[in-house]
Formats: sequence, structure tokens, C-alpha cells
Amino acid sequence: MSDFLSGLGGIIKGMQPLMGEEAKNDASMNAFLLQSDVSSLEGKRREVLARIGEAVCDAPGQYPQFAAQCEEAAMLKKQIDAKKAEMTAAKQAAEQQEMQKQRERDALICRSCGFENEPGVKFCGECGDKLGTPQAANCPQCGEALKPGVKFCGGCGTRL
Repeated sequence: MSDFLSGLGGIIKGMQPLMGEEAKNDASMNAFLLQSDVSSLEGKRREVLARIGEAVCDAPGQYPQFAAQCEEAAMLKKQIDAKKAEMTAAKQAAEQQEMQKQRERDALICRSCGFENEPGVKFCGECGDKLGTPQAANCPQCGEALKPGVKFCGGCGTRL
């Protein structure tokens, strides 16, 4: 939220020269801009304190009074890494699941004529070809390259 206020405050500050005198002297506008400054400074302070904390934990022997906090931070880091690994695995599983669903949808579309069949059928309701079998890439008669869905060879006229 403070990032949002800080960003919004920066936009408003940038627009101040374009605002009328009434807006520039508005007390609530001034209070909002000051709150934005405070939020921005607090965010910068948190970043500095985080860097200090990391430096302390990177030198564990020098600051024994913070050993428990550094140990807790290390444990949290391990938990974060484990959750990230779980998240990656879950994303991969979801992608595989979606690919399987797409393969199942594709299996319903006849490769010979392009007709979309109902689930559970094994043969195309339009042309009778077996579903899921790839159409030959070349004409069996003359060897001409075939485009998907054609019923006759463009080179020799053979019915496919």
C-alpha cells in the first residue's frame, strides 16, 4: 500500500506545476503529499534495515545476540524455497494437465476432414475415418505433399 501511495504521490507532485493555485494551497492535498513522502521514506528505511539484517546473518559469529533471529530467517528461507519448488511442480502438473486436455480435444477433430466429433466416438461422423490416426503427409499414389483435410490429391486426383 505504501508503494502505491508513494507512486501516486510522485505523480501528483509531478503534476503540481500544472495545477491551479487553489490546488497547490489545498491543505488536504498537502497532507496527502506529506503522507506519500512518509510512506516512501519508511519503505527506504525497511530496505536499509533488511540489508543490515542480511549482513548480520551473513556473519553469524560476530553477532551472537542475533543468532536466534538469523536461525529463524534461515528456516523461513528454507520454507520459502520448499514452497517455490512445490509451486513449480504444481505449475508443471497444471501445464501437463492442460496439454492432456488439449490432446483429448484434438483427438475429437478428424485429421482428414476437420469435422469436430463428440467425445467417445472412434470414427469420424462426417467422413468415417478412424479418429486419432494421422493423415499421410504424402499421396500414396504419386508422392505429392498433402495439406491436412484434403480429400483428393492435387497432383494425381487420387481419392484419399
